[in-house]
Amino acid sequence: MIIGSDYLPVKQIDLYLKYLHSTGKSPNMIRSYAYHLKEFWLFLDNSQLDWDDISLVEMS
Repeated sequence: MIIGSDYLPVKQIDLYLKYLHSTGKSPNMIRSYAYHLKEFWLFLDNSQLDWDDISLVEMS
């Protein structure tokens, strides 16, 4: 579970990780995805960007 800056679970990431679990993905893969999604969420938070408004321009 990934916690956002508001100290609540990040719903979008939580749903995706549950989906990966339901499709039988390995625990190590899910853990790796969770780590990288957490880092991405921190980047969005520090850049004051919304996850659904980001493009490749903001990521470069």
